[in-house]
Amino acid sequence: MVSLSIFKNKTDIDLLLFLEKEKPGYLIKLKTGEKGLSNMSTLPPINIILKGEKGKSEPYTLKSLDNKKILFQENQTDEFILSSKYYVGPIKALQLSPNGEIDKWFIDTIIIRDIIQGQVNFAI
Repeated sequence: MVSLSIFKNKTDIDLLLFLEKEKPGYLIKLKTGEKGLSNMSTLPPINIILKGEKGKSEPYTLKSLDNKKILFQENQTDEFILSSKYYVGPIKALQLSPNGEIDKWFIDTIIIRDIIQGQVNFAI
């Protein structure tokens, strides 16, 4: 399993420098709504699978590079980048799955942008 990491206050150029050369990359912005996970003492790992026109990605674990930041808080936007082994094409769907019990987590918005192509492939 590959990890998907969060960056704080990075520009697009910084994000591109993080990605390995010649590999597809995606920027994911996830905004938690009114029901954040602030009532949980420890968060279970949350995995994401991107599903595109050319296939699906391997599962990625959403995690913070900054261990001090608590993810998925009420009305908070968290940003993640991932470098994929192969290009899955324009994103048509995604699957988020916690590895544990999560009570009433509301996702307000998810935006997935192809960093190399510079286009938004999926937004809800």
